Amino acid sequence: MNTNIYSDSWADPQKQPPPAAWPMTLGLLAETLRCYVKDTLIAFKKGGADLAIVALGNESRHGMLWPIGKADVDIEPMFTLLAISRILQRSISPRERAWVMLELKCLKFLSTSTMAGTSL
Repeated sequence: MNTNIYSDSWADPQKQPPPAAWPMTLGLLAETLRCYVKDTLIAFKKGGADLAIVALGNESRHGMLWPIGKADVDIEPMFTLLAISRILQRSISPRERAWVMLELKCLKFLSTSTMAGTSL
């Protein structure tokens, strides 16, 4: 399994800091994430890595890339960031599965969120 951890150090349910060099507005952060996920998946695929399962984020109980994607504050930015990752994963490895680890309290938002025009 390929697990994308979007941090300079470890990310877990209690901390999800973005890399220090990444921008802190949703639009720029989303574009940076798009480039990172694309470059990472292409490099792994070219290197012969098995991308049968790709985890988009790591233990995203309270969101990802805080504070922008902190789900406790507003869940929509987190879904925007996850949707970008999923769209890229699907375009690079269309037959492979993507995993997103969400806590149950986040699931109620899945039916009301547009997921930025896509579904997980």
